[in-house]
Amino acid sequence: STTVAPEDMPYLHHGKRPRFRGYKKFKSPQKRASKLFDELNKEAVEKSKKANPAMWEAGFKVGDAIEVKMVTQGGVHAKDGDAKCQDTDKYQ
Repeated sequence: STTVAPEDMPYLHHGKRPRFRGYKKFKSPQKRASKLFDELNKEAVEKSKKANPAMWEAGFKVGDAIEVKMVTQGGVHAKDGDAKCQDTDKYQ
């Protein structure tokens, strides 16, 4: 029986020993920004869902007729008596 010491084995670098680096791995700024942007979008969606749960709980299926009221001018918080007028369009 021949025994080979681990240091003499070929392909020793493929073992399960820890890998050490003398430098910090480069993290792409574009990927980091994309990750942060994704987190912000998820938070905004959760906030929107909490603000208007009735819209998310509406049970409609494919083929159902729905009516959408879209604010085209004036913002969603404008009232009829305010100086800024709210124009809306309805789509079916």
